[in-house]
This record gives sequence, C-alpha cells and structure tokens, in this order.
Amino acid sequence: GGHAAGAADVVPHRRAGEGLPVRGFRPPRRVARRRGAAAGYAERRADRGDPRALLRDPADGHLVHRRAAAGRRGPLDLLPGARAGAALHPRAWAVSLMQTAVHFGAGNIGRGFLGQLYHQSGYHTVFVDVDARVVEALNAAGRYDIQIVGDGECRTNPVRNVSALRGEDVEAVAEAVAGCQIASCAVGVRALSHIAAPLSAGIARRAEGSGEPLNVVVCENLLDAAETLRDRVLEATDERHRAFVRERVGFVATVVSRMVPIVPDEVRARHPLYVAVEAYATLPVDETAFVGGVPAVEGFLPVPNIGAHEERKLFCHNCGHALCAYPGYQKGCLLYTSDAADELD
Repeated sequence: GGHAAGAADVVPHRRAGEGLPVRGFRPPRRVARRRGAAAGYAERRADRGDPRALLRDPADGHLVHRRAAAGRRGPLDLLPGARAGAALHPRAWAVSLMQTAVHFGAGNIGRGFLGQLYHQSGYHTVFVDVDARVVEALNAAGRYDIQIVGDGECRTNPVRNVSALRGEDVEAVAEAVAGCQIASCAVGVRALSHIAAPLSAGIARRAEGSGEPLNVVVCENLLDAAETLRDRVLEATDERHRAFVRERVGFVATVVSRMVPIVPDEVRARHPLYVAVEAYATLPVDETAFVGGVPAVEGFLPVPNIGAHEERKLFCHNCGHALCAYPGYQKGCLLYTSDAADELD
C-alpha cells in the first residue's frame, strides 16, 4: 500500500508475482503454489527479523534484500548486476521465488528451444555463454522473443525471466550450478570439454552444500553425448567428489529435432537475441538417466529407449535432409525450398 512503516516496508503476500512482464500472465498452478508458499515464508522470516527477508523501500518502490541493505552479502546479491546495498528491481522478487535452470549455450537451440521450455514450465533460466553481446543483451532485457515460422505461419513467442553469465566467470557459473534445480547444455560437440570445468566446480559445491542431486540434460548432435560429457566432468573432478558425480548427477541424453534456421550475420549484428524456430517443440529425454525422477518440464518426452530415437532421427530425419542436400548441391541449390525441390524432381 501507500503507508510507510519506517525505513522499509515488508513486501505483502499479494506481491508474489510482481515483476512478471506479461500482463495477465497466470503461472502453472504448481508454480503459483510455490510462489505463494515462498512469499508467506518470506513474510514469516521478516516477522522474526530474519535478515534474509525482502523489503520494499518506500522511497523508490524497489525491492531490497534486508541483508543487502545492511551491507552484507545475501543470496539475491548473486543475481547478475546486483551489488551489496543496491535495491533490487521488482523482477528479482519473482526470480527469487522460481526454480532455476542453468543452460550452457545461449545460441539457437539454447534460446530457441530449451529457454522456451523452461519459461513455459515456470523456471528462471540462467544462460552461460562466451558471447559478451548476447550475455549483456539478456541481462539488460531479462527476456527475448522467439519467432515461430512454418508453412503460412509466423508468430512471436515471448520468453521471460532470463539472465546470463559469462562462461569465463567460473566462480559465478559454479555458484549458479550449485543452487539450480536443473542444468542443460547445447554448446556444440567441440565445446563440451570447455564446460566440464565450471560444471564440475558447481557440482563440487553442491556436494559440499545441499547434497541435492542434479540432472544435466545434454542436447548435442553426437551419439553418446551424455556419456562423453560425464567422462569430461569426471576428469575435471577431484577424487573427493567423484562418487557424488557418479551417484547423484544424471547426464541425460536427448534427441533434438527442432529446426532452427541460421540467422543472417546482418540480422544478428542488429538484433543479437533474434532467433526463429519451427513450431515443433518436443524433446525426447532418456527417462532412465534421471536421478530423483523426471522434472516437470513442458515439452520433455521421457522415453525408455533413447537409442532408438537417436537412430530414428539419424536415419529418417537427418538422412532425408542429406538425400536432398547432396543432389541439390550438385545443381547449385542453396536452400531447402519448394523451388529447389522442384529442380530435383
């Protein structure tokens, strides 16, 4: 309300969803319950004088972490761009009440597929990438749009509640991995070895902290990609934490079949977050590889035999493309279009 109760006023329960930029947005029921419970918990902590409670500064209306206001480091000070003593934007309140997904690779599959699935499932997504322009754009906007394209179809799908970290900032990435509810990657086969170290560091912190299991969903165009990443992480992990990796971390194979057109360089230069995808948005995941059960992520399709799905993609989906591409290349065709297909008849 408009009353003042001293230097700062405790955020009321009805503010639990504040900061969500989509007007009239109604989160999934399970997410709404979680936010409501978290908001009530924050109020009870504030009533006890707990320094972790969020407060509202009546001077500017921003949310401020009570611990940050006192000049001490609090959990929400770790949000990108936050600093001790600084007021948090209202979006930080909503983020603090959401589950977090850490995704390595803010490219076409990361933003154009996994980011959408996490958003639709009520997660805050922390992207990890080495492209400074993309990282800065994600942190500045806290959102991006996906263009859904297809036969006679073109529509915009908003993705909210996102932030990003530089891949070189191993400390921040490890902290994010240690506290997230799910992790995933789509970085390209050659970059898998580069994400093993920060992933290993975060898992080590997790082992020494909460001890909660972690599932890493591996979205790479490589047979046995999940096993490959697990081996890389084990190589980067010291002996004390290897048992935790083997027993409490699931490396989950997937089959990515969503088509994502290449963004022209001139478009990417003007709009670093632009991404266009087809409407198909289902991700088969290896249900046997999860530790602690399959998370409730919209679009995940748990299957007991992921190998069969991998082979079907290779010998049907990919092979069909190859059958068009090889003769198309000989005829000088550049795109899979109806005109090119006609030339191949």
